[in-house]
Amino acid sequence: MERIIPDRVLKRRTDLDLTQKQLAERISSLGFGQMHYQSIQQLEDGDVKKPSYAKYLAEALETTWEYLTGKTDNPAAPNGTFAKETLGSSVSNGHASQQFGIGQEGAPYMLTEISRMLGVMEGSMKTAFNARFDTIDAKLNDHEKRLEALEDRPHPQKGRRR
Repeated sequence: MERIIPDRVLKRRTDLDLTQKQLAERISSLGFGQMHYQSIQQLEDGDVKKPSYAKYLAEALETTWEYLTGKTDNPAAPNGTFAKETLGSSVSNGHASQQFGIGQEGAPYMLTEISRMLGVMEGSMKTAFNARFDTIDAKLNDHEKRLEALEDRPHPQKGRRR
């Protein structure tokens, strides 16, 4: 994962004066399910390659996906203001995405960006897999050659010393 997302998540979280636990609770309340602060800690450390809670991240941080991915330096919602601190009430009535600047106009971009990131990850995973496979294949060929050399070697006769 590039450092832009972890750095932006950390900045927004500290700007909002939230702890990692509070951010995890916000994401949980948006519909992700049970989440622990360690997941936020790992994300901020850059240890997470594919966060399953990505679609809730911008909402919970009261910003846009464009800001988190570095497409813009403005953390404000598209209407130019920060989302209101009504996370609990907006979730209960089902309008959290509109409250937090994702809305219908931001959703396609977010899905496109997530798809792009998944494609990049898939490509790097294929490259890593192919490199590992080539290494294993080379070792296997080396072992086969050694085995053939051992089989071709004359066996010592019983009772005779070399």
